[in-house]
Amino acid sequence: MKRILICLPLLLINPPAAAASDGAAAVLDWNEFGTSLLVLAPTALVDGRIYAMQHGAVHDALNTIKRQYERYSTCNGVPYAAHASPAAAVAQASYEVLTALWSTNPLLPDDAKPGFVAMIAERHATAMAAIPDGPGKASGVHVGRECAMANLDRRANDGIDMAGPPFSAAPAYSPGSEPGDYQFTPPFDVPPQGPFAFAPGWGNVAPFVIDVDRHRAPGPDALRSFAYALDVNYLRAIGRQQSSLRTANQTEIAQFWYELSPSGWNRLANTALRKKHASDWKAARVLALVNFAMADGYIALFRAKYAEPFWRPITAIREAATDGNPFTRPEAGWTPLCETPPIPEYPSNHTALGAAAATILGGLLGDRLSFSTTSASLPGVTREYKSFTQAAVENGLSRVYCGIHFVRAVNDGYRMGQSIGRSVMRELRPVR
Repeated sequence: MKRILICLPLLLINPPAAAASDGAAAVLDWNEFGTSLLVLAPTALVDGRIYAMQHGAVHDALNTIKRQYERYSTCNGVPYAAHASPAAAVAQASYEVLTALWSTNPLLPDDAKPGFVAMIAERHATAMAAIPDGPGKASGVHVGRECAMANLDRRANDGIDMAGPPFSAAPAYSPGSEPGDYQFTPPFDVPPQGPFAFAPGWGNVAPFVIDVDRHRAPGPDALRSFAYALDVNYLRAIGRQQSSLRTANQTEIAQFWYELSPSGWNRLANTALRKKHASDWKAARVLALVNFAMADGYIALFRAKYAEPFWRPITAIREAATDGNPFTRPEAGWTPLCETPPIPEYPSNHTALGAAAATILGGLLGDRLSFSTTSASLPGVTREYKSFTQAAVENGLSRVYCGIHFVRAVNDGYRMGQSIGRSVMRELRPVR
């Protein structure tokens, strides 16, 4: 199996140590720790699944101690335990899920897995040492473990073989021969990395909560249409590696949002929840829903991408002589600012995941919240926003400034992400 870590390399450094958590901070501390692992080893698609399973288990564990929201799983029939330690339950649930998924992560090199398992164990030991021994701690550990096992069991047959290549059930992508058909893109078009298209079978993975068929995009513009020509010509100018049209701020936006969506939006959500002084129960529900939406967004978007695999801008611009459109022209050496991910162009997955996350965060926390956030793909830079919508729109535009998505794919991806977010937000409802 080809191992591919899209967007960022595996960094051989230790993650930042998370603070010892009490009951009021455990959820956010463990979310922050999970993000630190995924920044060390960005494993595309698998990252969304890890976040969703971790936070599903954490949400269930807390709501087995005190019923505030519906649970995602039954936690193997564990009775409600009001005396259990929330911090112990959150720590144990996170530990069990993260250990199980990182030790079998098919996109992580085998020689790196023991190091990740050791980091998780160390973080767990630190968290447990901060909790006084007694029946409450023991009960919290039991609740956390059973809720983790229930969530792991629920996803055991979701279409992914976590002990081997997760995408082997589907045949490799074979490019079509017609103009507009997705073609392999550099550097994934030649050995040693290619020819290769990433995860053509991911759209067949079982979703966490949505009905994938209810969330579709209308399709890209017709090649001979004037709208398509406008899109191509604008992208050619603003998305090229050396662009006289793209501003310094737009270049920063492209690089800032190039990070994989789950890591970036979990960092943003964590910041917002801390600013809102959210309780563990509220934080657990928000993070579970945000991550269900992004995990399901990956599935819905990959199904759409490979159902109608459309060529990327780098191919469309270089091969414009074949598109039958009198308003486009070929440019053989055109290169985008950012490396093009090896997946079809339409619709924009990155945009959809951001829109889904922002829809949930805005719906549950209020959209007009000022905050700042950072990015692993542009270290040392902090950007500020006045709403989740502003951040999501900028996130989508970044793919145009990068030169890897047409505006049509971004606009339709945004609407698709909003639809997914609205559907997911109906889950894990308050218990009356």
